[in-house]
Amino acid sequence: MEALFARFGADLKERGCFALGGQIIGASIVEAPRQRLPQEEKRQKDTQARWTEKRGRVEAKQGSALDSAETRLV
Repeated sequence: MEALFARFGADLKERGCFALGGQIIGASIVEAPRQRLPQEEKRQKDTQARWTEKRGRVEAKQGSALDSAETRLV
């Protein structure tokens, strides 16, 4: 375990960073509950949504593959 921390410290030092002695570094990975929607809610959820409403204006979402002719509302 000490060799691992020594290697980690050396890698940090090469990158211009350092860890002070006595600090605890930790992380946890937890399982998130799966989203289970009833059939009625699934029908309402639009996974292909291309439009968004922002400050009262309806516009195409950024990054969508729509051209300028498709983004106009009539």
